[in-house]
Amino acid sequence: MRQGPPSQSTPCATRTAHAYRRILAMLADRTDLDTIARTAAILARDLFAADGATVTRVEGHEALYIAAVGHTEAMLHRRLPIAGSFTGEVVATRAALAFDPQSAPAASVARARLDTIASGIVCPILLEGQVLGTIGVTSQQGNAFHDDDIDRLQAFADFLALGLERNRNQRHVERTAHFCRLGDFSATLCSSLQQPLDHLLAALTALRPHCQNHPGAQRDLSLAFHQVEAIARLNQDLRLLNEVWHDSGGLERLCDLNDTLRALCTHLEDRINLNAELNRDLTSEPLPLRASPARLWQVGYALLVNAIEAMEARPKPFHRLEVRSFLSSTAFGFSVVDTGVGIPEDQHDLLFEPFFTTKTGPSRGLGLTLVWHYVNALGGAIDIHSNPGLGTRVQVRFQTPNRPPIAS
Repeated sequence: MRQGPPSQSTPCATRTAHAYRRILAMLADRTDLDTIARTAAILARDLFAADGATVTRVEGHEALYIAAVGHTEAMLHRRLPIAGSFTGEVVATRAALAFDPQSAPAASVARARLDTIASGIVCPILLEGQVLGTIGVTSQQGNAFHDDDIDRLQAFADFLALGLERNRNQRHVERTAHFCRLGDFSATLCSSLQQPLDHLLAALTALRPHCQNHPGAQRDLSLAFHQVEAIARLNQDLRLLNEVWHDSGGLERLCDLNDTLRALCTHLEDRINLNAELNRDLTSEPLPLRASPARLWQVGYALLVNAIEAMEARPKPFHRLEVRSFLSSTAFGFSVVDTGVGIPEDQHDLLFEPFFTTKTGPSRGLGLTLVWHYVNALGGAIDIHSNPGLGTRVQVRFQTPNRPPIAS
């Protein structure tokens, strides 16, 4: 992956270096990705003296415009089907392409005409072999860009991806250390709480025979039992969190990720069909992964149920749930995309925190914490992109070099 053009003492090189420094500074400050995308679009427009610039995020079979500046501002939040589009060609080829109205797909030409785009360049943003999205510059004039502009914009896209990768790795290190501290704290707390809880439950149990003829006292005793039992369940959850974090086993046998996804979709099909159309797009080739079948099931089950509940919380005539697996030369895994209620940007960093939940009701907020741990224990990574009112995309991926060979 290129890391940008060499520094030269020219105005163009100076502006490029300034652009790279701004993006790195934003990543270091943990600026949200949509703001980084908008800054990248502004910088790209200025670097190429373009009339407009866009950044998209690839979500399944669609591209969502998360940044649009200049004369393309009206494209912000627009969803574009990848199939049969110019953006789709960029995603499929994983290569930067110049937009030419004479050869581009008819649907893209029609959209470009409405958006007054006469020429442009679109580059993929690649991370571990997967296309995260695209960045493009556009002009209202024909043939406004040169061949070397394609290389320069691709270098800019590669630098953006490299910065995102470094930022994600740093977050991973920080989250791992954070969970280690939480595990140690939960172990101490469990030990401190267990003995008082046992004494309380024993004392309440001993009082039961004396309250049989006193309805008021019996009611108060029952309420006290419920409260103490709730504390005991919380203590059990803390113990589970600690045990799971320190459990290094569970990698028992070779599982086919696709088989697990098929079984989960079948298991939850009736519930999914109540609210949504299921779109299952799995690779034809098996995806073997050495893991505990129960753990792998729990990861997929938690993510699918979260998606279902997000759609149940936002009733509308049509919902769509997409379960997709993928395989490339560098990575494999699966994604779950829903059109549910979505999650506000300021809550994204809290999603893997123990006991944090966006749901109402009895949820105790351990599901995604455990999912993160299981995926991390398998050497994988999990990414979540979500927008309120638009839905959520969760991707779980593993390194292809670590993929076990398929038995013949």
